[in-house]
Amino acid sequence: MSRNTLGSSSTSHPIGWILGIASLLLAVQQGFAVTYSWRTTTYEWVDISGSGTYVSGLGDDNNFGPYSIGFNFPFYGSSFSTFRVCENGWISFTSSAHTYTDTALPSTSAPENLVAPFFDDLDFRSQGSVCYKRESNRLIVSWLNAQHFSM
Repeated sequence: MSRNTLGSSSTSHPIGWILGIASLLLAVQQGFAVTYSWRTTTYEWVDISGSGTYVSGLGDDNNFGPYSIGFNFPFYGSSFSTFRVCENGWISFTSSAHTYTDTALPSTSAPENLVAPFFDDLDFRSQGSVCYKRESNRLIVSWLNAQHFSM
């Protein structure tokens, strides 16, 4: 198990530092005035490949859910208890889109309420998996062994 050091938001979102970055981008996109401070934090990678719930029916450019987060998650003025997962490397609390173009963020063409750790055209037709794990205070989503789409 490796330990890494990353900048993270000083907020305490249970989904982690990626959500902090995505939250900032979403807030800017929606026109909120945002002030963030950053601090160094130590984290441990959490491998859920043996303990997570696997999403079935994977292929290319699909969106699955909604799935329960397991707690109410506050996200810029709203509270969400479910999420949707897209094969193209992102989750949303509301969008059923299957957007595969990794547009620069913020963008009005991006799915709403977006957390986009990979946001690329991924293809699961021949290999790869997506799994998630709910815990009492966090949600972990993993895209495993995914290939980029190629014609």
